[in-house]
Amino acid sequence: MYSENDWRYYQEDYLAHHGILGQKWGVRRYQNPDGSLTPAGRKRYSDWYGGNEKFAKNRLKYAEKSNLDKWGKSEDTNILYITGRSGSGKSTVAGYLGDENDAEVINLDSYLSPMSSEDKKQLQSSDFNRYLNDEVPDWKKAITKDGKLNYDIVDRFAKASENYGRNLYNQGTKVIIEGVQISDNTLYEDRDSAYQGKPMITVTTSKRESDRLAAERDKDK
Repeated sequence: MYSENDWRYYQEDYLAHHGILGQKWGVRRYQNPDGSLTPAGRKRYSDWYGGNEKFAKNRLKYAEKSNLDKWGKSEDTNILYITGRSGSGKSTVAGYLGDENDAEVINLDSYLSPMSSEDKKQLQSSDFNRYLNDEVPDWKKAITKDGKLNYDIVDRFAKASENYGRNLYNQGTKVIIEGVQISDNTLYEDRDSAYQGKPMITVTTSKRESDRLAAERDKDK
C-alpha cells in the first residue's frame, strides 16, 4: 500500500472517462469560462485540498511532462495539452497554469461530452466559441441527441482548435486545452502523430485516487 507521498500511488495503466447526459460536474461549476476558479471555487478547493495551488502543484509533481520548454515558443507549440482521468485533477492543473501564465483554457468536456447547458455556459470559452461560429458553424452538433459524437464535426473542431492556438500566438496569448479526449483517438485518428513534439502534461493520478476525488467533487451535485 503506497502513501500519497510515493510516486507509485499516482500510477495506473489506463485512463477512463465517464460522461452522463445532463450530468453536473461538481467543482467545475465553480470555475469561470476560462477555467480559472470563482471566489466560491477557490474557497471550495481550499476546504477540500488545502488550497488550489497546493493541489495543482502536487499533481504537477507526479505528472508526466513532455516538450514544456516549447510551449508558447511558436505557432505550432502555442497549445499545452493536459490530460488524465476524470477526477485526476487535470482541470485544476489547467486552471492553475492558466492563471500563472495568463493563458486561455479550453475544457474539452464542455464541447465533446454530454453536459447540461448550464455547465457548458460556465466552462466554455466565449472567445473560442466565437471563433468556432466562423470556422465550424455546426460545432454545437458535435454531440448527437443520443450522446454520441459526430466525428465529421469533431475532425473540424480539432483542426479549428489548432488554428485557434496559432491565432492566439500572434496575439501573444498561450492556450491550454484539457480533457480526457486527448488521451485517446477522439480528436485524432493517429494520436501519436498528431501530438508529436507538442507540449503535454498527463496527470498520472491512480484510478483509486481519481475515483475518490471524482466522488468527492460530485457529492453535492
